[in-house]
Amino acid sequence: MIVSHQVRKGLISKIFLIAYCERITPYKIAELIYGRDEQGNVRMPNNIYREVKKYSYLLDRNKKGILSKAKPLFSELIKEFRRKDKILNENEKEKLYKYLDGKFRDIVRDFGYISDEKSCFDVFLELIEKYPPTEGKLNQKVKKVPTLSVYPVKTNNP
Repeated sequence: MIVSHQVRKGLISKIFLIAYCERITPYKIAELIYGRDEQGNVRMPNNIYREVKKYSYLLDRNKKGILSKAKPLFSELIKEFRRKDKILNENEKEKLYKYLDGKFRDIVRDFGYISDEKSCFDVFLELIEKYPPTEGKLNQKVKKVPTLSVYPVKTNNP
C-alpha cells in the first residue's frame, strides 16, 4: 500500500511536482524553491535532501537525480475522482496510469508551477483537467522546453 497523501501538501509535494517532469538533483530543487543567498550559495539544500530521504518511496533516485513516481499521483487522483463520484473502470485506470507516466510528464514540465495560493496537487488536477488523457495523441500541442532551469516558481517569498 502506497501512502501518497504527501503529494497533496508540504515541502515534499513541491519536490514531487518539480521532480515529476524529469530527473533533477535535490540541490537543483533547493535552488528552485529557496533560491540563492547573497554569496551565491543555494539556500537550505539539506531540507530537500532530508525530505527526499524521508519520502524515498515517492521517488526514483539514481546518480543523475530523482524522478517522481507516477503511482502515488495515480493513487491520489483515483481517490479524488471517487470523492467526486467519478469511478474509472480498469481500462480507464490503465490509460490514466500510462498517461501519467508518459505524456503528462511533458505537460507538467511545460505548464506546471508552484504557487503560494494553490497546492501542488491542485496544480496536478488543473493540468489533468486542462490536458486530459485522450485516445491517441493529445489534442493540445506540447512544446519542448530545453531545461528545467526555466521552471516557473510563483511565490510571494523574497
